Amino acid sequence: MRYELSVCSIYELGQRNNQEDNIFPAHEKATANDRAFILCDGMGGHSAGEVASRLVCENMGRVVQDLFPDCENAFTDADFKTALSAAYDALDCNDNGESKKMGTTMTFLKFHKDGATIAHIGDSRVYHIRSGADKEGTEILFQTCDHSLVNDLVKIGEMTPEEAKVSKKKNVITRAMQPLMERRPSADIHHITDIRPGDYFFMCSDGILENMDDEDICYIFSDAAGDIRKKADLIVEATAGNKDNHTAFLIYVEASVEVASAKQPATRKPAMWRWLLIALAVIVSAALICFLTFGKKDSPQTRKSEDLPKEQVDSLSKGLSDEPSADLRDSSHDDTEEGSANEGENTGGDDFDRSCPDAKDAGISDKESLSHPVGDVD
Repeated sequence: MRYELSVCSIYELGQRNNQEDNIFPAHEKATANDRAFILCDGMGGHSAGEVASRLVCENMGRVVQDLFPDCENAFTDADFKTALSAAYDALDCNDNGESKKMGTTMTFLKFHKDGATIAHIGDSRVYHIRSGADKEGTEILFQTCDHSLVNDLVKIGEMTPEEAKVSKKKNVITRAMQPLMERRPSADIHHITDIRPGDYFFMCSDGILENMDDEDICYIFSDAAGDIRKKADLIVEATAGNKDNHTAFLIYVEASVEVASAKQPATRKPAMWRWLLIALAVIVSAALICFLTFGKKDSPQTRKSEDLPKEQVDSLSKGLSDEPSADLRDSSHDDTEEGSANEGENTGGDDFDRSCPDAKDAGISDKESLSHPVGDVD
C-alpha cells in the first residue's frame, strides 16, 4: 500500500530555557514523500538531554533512510531493531563519562506497504485517530501505553487516572534510552493495518498533554476543527501556557493506493466442459483397451460353419452327399460284430473330423478350450 500524506510539525520551547525535544525530519522539513517519523524527549534534569534526543533521532532516521529508501517495500520488526541498535550504539559512543547519564524517550512511526509500524520507549505518545464530523464522531483507535511510574500504579489500582494527572511523580519514567546500559530497554512495537483516507496519526511529547485530554484531542482532530494546518494552530494555542518543551507531528492520510506487485500471469483454467470431454475420452480409451486385451475370441469348437472357408464347406458337403445312407444300414445288418468293432474304432475318428474339421488343424485341446475365462463368454 502507498499512502499520500500531509505533515505538520510543532516545536515549542514552553517555559524552559533550552529545547530537549528532537524530531526527525526536522521541524518544518518534513514533506509528503517522508514515510519515517521519530520524536524524542530528552530527559529533563539529566545532563545533555538534548544530545541524547538528537543522537537517537539522527541515527535512527539515517539507518531507515539508507536501508529502506523505497517507502513501498516491506518493513519488519527486525528492520526496526536494526535502527534502534544503531541509536544505542551512538549513545554509547557519545557518553560523557558522568554518573548521571543523558537519556531520552523515543517514539517511532514508519509507513510501508503493509500499513504502519509504531514503536515507543518512555512516555511520549503516538495516536491513531479516525476523524468524524464532530468530537462525538471522532475516535481514538490506538494510543501507546506510557512507560511511567504513575501509569504502572494506575494499572495495579493504586492510583486513579485523575490522580495520575496531578501527581508529583508523573514525570518519572520506567523505560528510557541511555548510554552504556547493561541491558538495553526494548521498545513496544505495534502494527497498524487498518489505515483509511481521512485518518490522522498524532505523535507528541508529554509536554503537549499538560492541559489536554482525550476529549480535546477528539475535537481538534474532528472535521469541525478544520484542515491539518488549522489543527496544528489549535494545538499551539491550547499549549501556549505549558511549562515543558512540547513537540508534535500531525500526519494526515489523504489517500491510499494499492501498489501492484509483479506477479506471474495467471494460468487460465480449462472450462468444465473441457474436463468432461477429457474424462470421457479417457473412459472410452480404457474400455477399448480392455476389450482388445481381454475380449472373447471365438474358440474353434464354437465357430459357425459360415466362418469356415468356402472351399472347406463345399468339400464337406460333397463328401456327405456322395456316401449313400443305404450302405451304412447294410453294413450294420450284414456283419453285426464288424459293425460293432467299426463303431468302436470310429469313435473320435472320421465322423468327429467331419463335425469338427478345424479342431485338429488349430491344435486346440479340451484343456485349452476350457481355460478361457468365464467372464469372456457371452
